[in-house]
Amino acid sequence: MIYSLVLLNKPVINSDKNEKMGRVKGYVIDPVQKRVIALLLAPDTEKGSLDVIPFASVKSVYDNAVITENLPSPVPITDAQEILNVFLKDIAVIGAQVLTDTGMLAGSVRDFAFSERSGEITQLSLTPEKPDIARIDAKYILKITQ
Repeated sequence: MIYSLVLLNKPVINSDKNEKMGRVKGYVIDPVQKRVIALLLAPDTEKGSLDVIPFASVKSVYDNAVITENLPSPVPITDAQEILNVFLKDIAVIGAQVLTDTGMLAGSVRDFAFSERSGEITQLSLTPEKPDIARIDAKYILKITQ
């Protein structure tokens, strides 16, 4: 597993051409599947588009870079309808409030970890309301909402 903030601003490299495709600027998270479905790249001012890397094209994730394969170039988000539909829901995990099963505020999410292989969210790191709860295993997440 890797924490999301570790990858921000890190390069995305195409393993087929050994070329830099951009830098990670964010994530598209499917709230139903509870997984990262795409990496958002820094906006390309020349093209005027917001590009993504579908997580299915990610070969490896390291602390210092993301490696893709079988993807000749970043995909404009407007050309990836499924990813665009999830993106438009504007689900932000970081900053979201976490409630316990009894409805008490546990804290707010300051970071999340996900599987490098599947994109599945595995853990939430909290700014806790109570000092005894700093991390929550993702298996306890019932729902991700805005």
